[in-house]
Amino acid sequence: MDLPPASPEEVLSQAFDRLSHSHSPTSIGIGLKAIDEYLALVCSTPVPIRSPVAKKSSASNSTTSDLQGKLAYPTGPWIKEFRKLQDGFQYNIALRMIGCMDRILAEKKNPQQDTLFASCLQCLQGTLLLHPESRNLFAREMHMATFIELLSRRQPPELRVLTIDTLVAALLECPANMRTFESLDGLHTISLLFKNRQTPEKVRLRVTEFLYFYLLPEVEDSQHRQRESGYSSAQVVVVGDERVMGPKTRSIRQKEGMLGKHLKGIGGIVRDIRRVYGEGSSV
Repeated sequence: MDLPPASPEEVLSQAFDRLSHSHSPTSIGIGLKAIDEYLALVCSTPVPIRSPVAKKSSASNSTTSDLQGKLAYPTGPWIKEFRKLQDGFQYNIALRMIGCMDRILAEKKNPQQDTLFASCLQCLQGTLLLHPESRNLFAREMHMATFIELLSRRQPPELRVLTIDTLVAALLECPANMRTFESLDGLHTISLLFKNRQTPEKVRLRVTEFLYFYLLPEVEDSQHRQRESGYSSAQVVVVGDERVMGPKTRSIRQKEGMLGKHLKGIGGIVRDIRRVYGEGSSV
């Protein structure tokens, strides 16, 4: 992939201008495409890392465990520079994606909105996975509320699945974010999707996977350690409000009780989780 003619700062600044200063879906789409291409560039310098992957041997036609399986992981100057830029407010992509989706949500519904939402969610999901500190934004109700509103809207199945996948990326290893999701009646919203008979099977399956994810044991101080990680402190990204950033974990039993108010028959999921993590794993 060729290097862009402009610096990352210039690329992001021009893209953000299109997102913030235009009501034209075409212009917004161009800005989102530029961000997507930048994220692709950040991930374009992978190095092989070992991963235990099961491979089928063509010679013996049998499945064997191959510890030489390779996964691509972004490394090098592009990812380091990306993380540094995302630590600050000016070039933080996650914050701009939230703002862009909020603006689209405030407008009258039109046929191009679903495409723009999909682009925003893809860029947001990639950013949250590459820069975990940006997840701290979703400890604030005003940002998590965007997900709740998206889940409450009528959406095509593919967009609904993408919304849930991106929500998982925002909640991953972030107990404070999970508490914010709960406080905004997120469990009620996700349960309605599961119970609705008109919900497509692929969406229902993704909701089931989300329920498993929600009920997993929480690490006591994972979000604090994330903020104090080796390559970033994310002091600027966490726009104030330190009170929501402390350890706020709940046990499996507590979360089962909360979810059970909205959805019956989750005992099987809880048993599966306890079977894997054991009765003593923060239950």
